[in-house]
Amino acid sequence: IPTESILPALADAFESPECIFPRVLKLLPLVQHKLGLYLFLAICNENGTLPPGALLPYQDQILVDYETALTLREEAGQDEEEWEAISLTLRSIVTAMGHLRLDDQLKKTLTDALSDSDALVKMNAALSLLLLEQEPSKIIWSEVAASPMCRLELLDRLEDLERGDLFPVEFTATEKLAESDLVRWLMFPTEMGRAPDKIELIETRQANWAGSDGRFFLYKYLYENEENEGWLVGMSGPHPVSEASTIPPEWLCSATFSCFHSLDDMTVEEHFDALLTATARVENEDEDG
Repeated sequence: IPTESILPALADAFESPECIFPRVLKLLPLVQHKLGLYLFLAICNENGTLPPGALLPYQDQILVDYETALTLREEAGQDEEEWEAISLTLRSIVTAMGHLRLDDQLKKTLTDALSDSDALVKMNAALSLLLLEQEPSKIIWSEVAASPMCRLELLDRLEDLERGDLFPVEFTATEKLAESDLVRWLMFPTEMGRAPDKIELIETRQANWAGSDGRFFLYKYLYENEENEGWLVGMSGPHPVSEASTIPPEWLCSATFSCFHSLDDMTVEEHFDALLTATARVENEDEDG
């Protein structure tokens, strides 16, 4: 079983960091364990279970791994699958850098990463600089939030750091957050596995969901390199119908879904009905299971 499957799963399996740290870090110099270990560290960072100072003895190794991964990604060229796999490693390495000792080399590495072509690498670099008390400019936060694949995660992580004030106000509209919600759903390995190349709002609809009125956002999205797919339709929701209304937290965005139907296959009303029917069926199957 690949370590990229085992190690990330372990991050949610232990209650006390002392159960696995610092021993697990001895795997870091081993090439075959790098992706799994960096994913594991990223999840520990998110869960708050990464012990303070645990990565400091490995600072030089982490910086070398980053430069190596950059070179490998450049060599991957037009191989999208390889490029994405290496970018996944880079995102996790940059996250780990937020727990290192700030020096000139680390500061330069993270500052350079703010210009990375991968939006998630850029976001993680900005957050690591923030952790190291090197707050990026407002322009950087706006550039990151402009990416639907980053927008909701950026908001969540800034709020976790009690720095929600840094999130650009122009991206707080429900339409913008709903767009990011659908893109994150599409990025799941069990769905499309990556963000679409284009996404546009079609319209909003209101419907009852689980006993509450909810607002649903329908989008069309496009994967440019997929053969004969064209524009597909997906939905994010439910969201509150107004600022004064609420939806139980367990139902918020619980119907975000796509049937991967072509935009031209049916009317918008038919798309909406099909999506509601499909998500209701999935909810019922989950409850029965």
